[in-house]
Amino acid sequence: MKITRIEKQKKNSERYSLYVDDEFWMGVNEAVLVKFALFKAQTVTAKDLNEIAESEYQHSIYSQAIKFLAHGLKTVKETRDYLTKYLADRHKEQEEQPHPNEALYIEQAIEKLTEQKYLNDLFYSQSYVRTHANLNQKGPALLRRELQQKGVAVHLIDEAMQEYPTELEVENAQALADKYARIKKQYPPKKLIEKTRQMLHNKGYDHDLIQQVIHEVDLSASAERQDDLLAKEAEKQLRKWRRKHSGFQLKQKMTESMMRKGFDYDLIKAWMAENEEAFIEE
Repeated sequence: MKITRIEKQKKNSERYSLYVDDEFWMGVNEAVLVKFALFKAQTVTAKDLNEIAESEYQHSIYSQAIKFLAHGLKTVKETRDYLTKYLADRHKEQEEQPHPNEALYIEQAIEKLTEQKYLNDLFYSQSYVRTHANLNQKGPALLRRELQQKGVAVHLIDEAMQEYPTELEVENAQALADKYARIKKQYPPKKLIEKTRQMLHNKGYDHDLIQQVIHEVDLSASAERQDDLLAKEAEKQLRKWRRKHSGFQLKQKMTESMMRKGFDYDLIKAWMAENEEAFIEE
């Protein structure tokens, strides 16, 4: 058998169409062409063609990884997961069996990309910590969880977290708490503190820092609104519970519901005393 023609493909200048004995055989990347030093009129055996096809398949995995990484930094795990899914989807679409060496070729591509510095989990993690600490104000615990989910080793995460100074952590937590207190106008002070604490916990800040920050939150606006909030909530609860209860039971149900919403017991009782007529049994 002979390679009778080698043509550069019009849609991709890095790929070439190979013709064996005047019939199209397959397309290969320029790197494969160079690797095997292919030329027109070259004599090839079935073994040669098989090796070329294997090399092309292997290179296609590497090329797909390069395209994936062109969109932004990724971890080794993210790249491996992407390539695995990509090949699975390709097999399904083309109704073909998985290649026996594809898992090996994925690992070889990852190894090559790591050597070429396209993949570096430490560099990725450091960049991730800096970005999300400064832009999204995420706390250390949340960043650790997210990096673990991305497959980064614990010792690399530990090193990357050095990019998050304690001063910035305190600043971020305080800014988040202050903003939350300003925009959450529907909560009385007690409930606002509870909600703020939960928000900071979800954002990845630890208990001690949360306690420190909570003491600095300005609750004056919430306290000023508390009487209006209580009156509106009491009227709402009154409409809800008076359908089934009256008198003492109605007061009890309303008190329980409003305390769960963060209103002080004494303020609830004071409202009920001012609106005693609403609880008189007919």
